[in-house]
Amino acid sequence: MRGATWWEVVSNELLAPLGMTRTTYLPTAPHAQGYSVDHFHETLTTEPHQDTRAMAPAGQAWSTVADLARWADFLATGHPDVLARATLDEMATPQSPGYGLGLRLIEVDGRPLTGHTGSMPGFLASLFVDRETRCGSVLMTNAFSGLSMEAVPKVLLGDEEPEAIEPWRPTTDVPDAVRGLPGLWFWGSTALELRWHHGLLRLHGPGHAEDAYEFEVREDRIVGTSGYHRGETLHVHRRADSSVSHLVCATFVYTRIPYDPDVPIPGGHPPKSR
Repeated sequence: MRGATWWEVVSNELLAPLGMTRTTYLPTAPHAQGYSVDHFHETLTTEPHQDTRAMAPAGQAWSTVADLARWADFLATGHPDVLARATLDEMATPQSPGYGLGLRLIEVDGRPLTGHTGSMPGFLASLFVDRETRCGSVLMTNAFSGLSMEAVPKVLLGDEEPEAIEPWRPTTDVPDAVRGLPGLWFWGSTALELRWHHGLLRLHGPGHAEDAYEFEVREDRIVGTSGYHRGETLHVHRRADSSVSHLVCATFVYTRIPYDPDVPIPGGHPPKSR
């Protein structure tokens, strides 16, 4: 309709009037490297920065915190050369739960916020603004997991002072004794995650890391240090090709599939909940 590519239209009609000079179609140095974080080992894998072509309008654009702050202010106030405030008001009117017209709508301590979340392989982003006060939050990460983009505005803009958290650090080394262990396991038909985290193996139900049984590697043994298996040895049973068949800890047998017919199951009792 305009005789130009979509990116030329975005650049000329949106970015230029708003002064968003560091928002580009492809990465421009200096820029962050995107990573994926292995769910069970917490190791990093470099994500390629590629042109997604037909899918690029869905979120490929590269930007900066300063440029996105300008975008947040635009969502709050409008701009005479881009879009009228009245049109933005219409866009921010709820159309379905959590959505206006092209905008996400959330609430923090009774305050309505307008914006959106975004992602590309190796990256997550979040931008929300209180249109009344023009207070906003912008978050950009170079990892693809581990953080709720909708939760960030509450931390930054909420009424309560955020609590200090333990800084996350990626795993750089996995001991030989641990290789092949992290992943999804079953006790009977109950699914459990075994994850390598900060030098410890942690066994817990999906989404319940706070109730984890912890194990540490001690020379030639893996020993429980907290939880129901505290003081017990986790025995790793491997096949002839060194792949892990099953795990046994104090008569509890953990298998890769529920009730694996190839693994003998001795008598045992379910781990006690806290």
